[in-house]
Amino acid sequence: MPDLIFGGSDVNRMMNGDALGVFEEKMGKTEPKNLANVLPVQMGIHTEVLNARWYREHANLAKNVHLVTNDERTAQDRIDETYGSLTEFFPKERLTENRRNQIGVRHPDIHYIVGHFDGVVTKWSEKEDRKIISIWEAKHTGEITNWNPPEAIVKRNLWQCLLYMTIAEVPTCELSVFYGNRKWQVHNIALKDYKDENILMMYRLSQMYHAVNNGSAPAEWNVDERVPVLLANERKQYTLADIKSTNWYDEWKEIERNYVYTLQSEERHKEYKDKLKGLVPDDAYEIHGELLMIKVNRRGAKSIELKEAAYGSEEND
Repeated sequence: MPDLIFGGSDVNRMMNGDALGVFEEKMGKTEPKNLANVLPVQMGIHTEVLNARWYREHANLAKNVHLVTNDERTAQDRIDETYGSLTEFFPKERLTENRRNQIGVRHPDIHYIVGHFDGVVTKWSEKEDRKIISIWEAKHTGEITNWNPPEAIVKRNLWQCLLYMTIAEVPTCELSVFYGNRKWQVHNIALKDYKDENILMMYRLSQMYHAVNNGSAPAEWNVDERVPVLLANERKQYTLADIKSTNWYDEWKEIERNYVYTLQSEERHKEYKDKLKGLVPDDAYEIHGELLMIKVNRRGAKSIELKEAAYGSEEND
């Protein structure tokens, strides 16, 4: 199966309770989720350039330390010529096909592991060539609240950062995060602090690779005490009052009503179902709207239940 590869998004899902979902996608049983209309994902993509500029200007980098972004468009347009290109730091045989204009970098020893990291932090001196000292990852999430603390952001992205550090053979990852539109923070993740987790992650990747090749579903992994995921007692219940105070409530309200109104139209109904589930925060175990509620089980699977108001809404439509 030469086209079988695993990357940062795969490992985040696998280690955060969705191993079966990754397995079914790799087996071709389900289609990968279409993220083109998932607003938080698109916001993250389109703020990467701003995030890079903000990091360069506000991270207090030494004069001989630079951020090199993994964006072929800037390399082609020579906008980023001051900082160079990611292709300078890895052998040509380890570079793979592009995804979203980013160059893929293959693991030095394991052919099926590929990372599309957002950038690398480099250092140079007169005595030695420029080298990578850290991975750089850009994220854009909601404002910091009791339901969205910085610790949860680090946990959600830990596995991706560990994988990228392993691929690039560097000791740290700089997680550069915009919280809403008012706060920016950098979280430094050190590989030495997560040695056991990294060993476990690489073992799980090996298990998944062989499971897909053998066509046998992976074993239950989600109860492993070494996996520092968002636990059930860390998840929150979002009431209607809670979500009314968020910046995504208007989107939720519109999709919620469309979900109820299209119950008889299977194709359109599935579209709104996917959009609704895409709005659920990662730290939620239950979320209440006006017409429905969504429950999240310990494996991260989401189920939708209609409220009584939904049936009245159907009749009035």
